[in-house]
Amino acid sequence: MNRQQRRQAKRMAGHKPTQHRRILPPAMDMFEQFDTIERLFAQLKAGAVEVEGNQITIMGLHGERYAVLPALEGWVTYWNTLATRYGVPYDDTAMRKLAKSLEYDKPLQMAEVEAAYQVVELQRRMFRALPRRDVAAVAVEVMREIRVTDEIKELMGVAA
Repeated sequence: MNRQQRRQAKRMAGHKPTQHRRILPPAMDMFEQFDTIERLFAQLKAGAVEVEGNQITIMGLHGERYAVLPALEGWVTYWNTLATRYGVPYDDTAMRKLAKSLEYDKPLQMAEVEAAYQVVELQRRMFRALPRRDVAAVAVEVMREIRVTDEIKELMGVAA
C-alpha cells in the first residue's frame, strides 16, 4: 500500500458507511400508500371480494395478504389522527359505514361504495398537502398504538 492509499484508509477509518435511505418520488410514494385501498375499491365496485375462511382479504402491493376489516380500521384511525393533528376538515363517515357493512355482511349499494371512495380521494388530497416526514411519523405512531391495544386485548383475554 503506498502513502496515498494509507492516508485515504486512515481518513476513511473514522467515517461511517453511507446509509442509503429509500426516497421515492411523490407519485411513487402515493402509489405505494394507496395501492391496497385502490385494490379493495376495485373489488367492491366489481362486486366480488376475496374471502379466506370467514374474513374478507386483500392482497397488498408486495403480495402479502391482509384481513380487510382490521386494515380498514387502522387506515381510518391513521387518517383521523393526521386530520386532527393538522386541523384539516375531514369526515370519514361514509368509510366507517362501509366498514360496518362489510363487518356484518350487509349487501353494499354502489352509492355507498362511491361515497366511501370520495373519502379516499379526500385522503389522497391530504397526503399531497402534508409534509412527508410528518405523515410517516403519524403512521409509525398509529401502528404502535394499534399494537399496544392488541397486546392489551390479548392480555385481558378479549382477543379472538
